[in-house]
Amino acid sequence: MKKKLLEEYRRWMVGQGFSWSTIRHALTFIPYFERKGLDMENLTEEKVLDFFIQAREQGVKLGTINGWVRQIKRWARFRNIPMNIQRYRAYSLRDVKYIPDEKVEEILSLTWPDYVVNLRNRAVLWVLFSIGIRVSELVSLNWGDVEWDRRLIFIRAGKGNKSRKVPVPSSVITLLREYRKVQYKSDPHAVFTTKRGRMTDAMVRKIVKEAGIRVGIPWLHPHAARHWRAKNLLQQGVNLNVVQKILGHSNIKTTSLYLEASYQEVVMDVDEKDRFFKKEVMR
Repeated sequence: MKKKLLEEYRRWMVGQGFSWSTIRHALTFIPYFERKGLDMENLTEEKVLDFFIQAREQGVKLGTINGWVRQIKRWARFRNIPMNIQRYRAYSLRDVKYIPDEKVEEILSLTWPDYVVNLRNRAVLWVLFSIGIRVSELVSLNWGDVEWDRRLIFIRAGKGNKSRKVPVPSSVITLLREYRKVQYKSDPHAVFTTKRGRMTDAMVRKIVKEAGIRVGIPWLHPHAARHWRAKNLLQQGVNLNVVQKILGHSNIKTTSLYLEASYQEVVMDVDEKDRFFKKEVMR
């Protein structure tokens, strides 16, 4: 977030007659939301809804989110961004925009000029999309968590400190092997590293955002890969309970929302393409 933009926001709130305590409070929220992964400079209602769903999945209370609504709406007014969210409701995953499969293929085909960065960034994207891992889980991965022969990754830092093992496609295992040979040795344990040490959440979001811009979806963020993989597995016929275990959902109702989203997509597709029953009712 540019300091100039925050200063403009402060001046706008002064002009609107907000109290100094409200202004100071509001100015702390904007960088906070950005650290949590919400792109405040390029805000859309869709991004906000997805941000709320992610927060609920991580256990954030409704009262907290409703406090966020007020802060986000004020910022949207300042930026002249249409925002019809009056209050947080139980948004379903049908409110989320999913990445088309062909775009995922484009993302996974991206390359970078630097050889080490290329293998690392590709490995980040392939792991995100192949197992639907959370960003916090991804940056916490150690090489000791990878069971190469069994093609499993042990996720130690799951939500609620719950661990789980997830299957990894052989193509991703191959990519990880190649990346490990050349990775930055700044942290001997971490899977994903920079020259200075273990990769941060912010760095992962930066890589994903760049990938999204390059393929024409500038709103892309890491959690969207999780949404895509969940629906993708269910569409391919993977058992709901298996998908629940892969994603690390404590409640299967959360996983079943992705199934509902798939059904809704089918309904919309049929409604759009069906010509026969769009005729007037026969008499």
